[in-house]
Amino acid sequence: MILQNEDQYIEFTIKDYEFPDIISAHDEFNYDANWLICEVKYRDKKDTVTYQDPCLLTYELVEVSDALAQIIIGYRDEYTSNFTEPYLQFQIVRTSGKIGMALTFTYDNADWKDVTLTTILSNEEAVAKLKALQHLVRRFPKR
Repeated sequence: MILQNEDQYIEFTIKDYEFPDIISAHDEFNYDANWLICEVKYRDKKDTVTYQDPCLLTYELVEVSDALAQIIIGYRDEYTSNFTEPYLQFQIVRTSGKIGMALTFTYDNADWKDVTLTTILSNEEAVAKLKALQHLVRRFPKR
């Protein structure tokens, strides 16, 4: 999924499961089986950063996708993620017929350096972002 504004560009994707050979047994939820390695490529006028971290769980990816879908159809007005790991955050809000989306990621955990990209999307652009998220959900289901 790509987000951009006049000065910034972010490409967010999932590279793989952190532990691709582990699966949950029976009905239990095995955290190790469900951590996803996120990759964020960020660019602005001064910096280019590529960040990878297993900072998102499969059900959290579904949560973001579902929240965006609900905002697009007007079922809810806002969403702020509260993921287990604090290194990635999504904020989505419906305002004046458009959808605002912000993605924040921490690319230096030692000094807590992070960047945020905020953009305003038309409904059609938001649907395209939703399709990208839904594609990731299908590629990386809960295991």
